[in-house]
Amino acid sequence: MSAGVLTTSFTYVRHINRMIYIATVVKVGYIDCSLSTDKPILNFVIEPELLKRLDDFRFKNRFASRAAAIKWLLAWALTQKPPVEQGEE
Repeated sequence: MSAGVLTTSFTYVRHINRMIYIATVVKVGYIDCSLSTDKPILNFVIEPELLKRLDDFRFKNRFASRAAAIKWLLAWALTQKPPVEQGEE
């Protein structure tokens, strides 16, 4: 992948334990798209409702990131040996 320049500005609002954190983030910098890891990377698209359920699970169980919650859920689900129907996405 190639490198590029990132310029973003956005407002971030998060409700945590009845407190509201608001931060305006402005970043201008150099992005090096080469990752220094040999681990595989997964990218996928999910429905907004599933994302909400994932975030609820993450915060309820105090995972540090979505990635940590997803890794734990995948490992747990694979130990359950669920039946898979043909054609299921």
